[in-house]
Amino acid sequence: MSKAKTKPKKNRQTLTVTIVSTVKLDLDKSLLPDDEWRSQFYDIRTMEEVARHIAYNVVANRMGRITQLDGFADRSVDDCKILDVEHEVDEIR
Repeated sequence: MSKAKTKPKKNRQTLTVTIVSTVKLDLDKSLLPDDEWRSQFYDIRTMEEVARHIAYNVVANRMGRITQLDGFADRSVDDCKILDVEHEVDEIR
């Protein structure tokens, strides 16, 4: 008499992985939006907000060039150089 093969039980896991990303940018000051630009796109008023907006899209949307961003499609890639992107696992729960 042969033993019936039993399938191994599945052990599904759901984990939250927190990753800290560091994005280094070289931004041209001409990227600072004016009122007309803000009325059509985003309420960005400082170079820090420009940098945050670009860095977010580099990480979250895997953007590789500024021309991929709404409102910046007509800009030169030299206006925003992505110098470095590093990712580090901060926590796994």
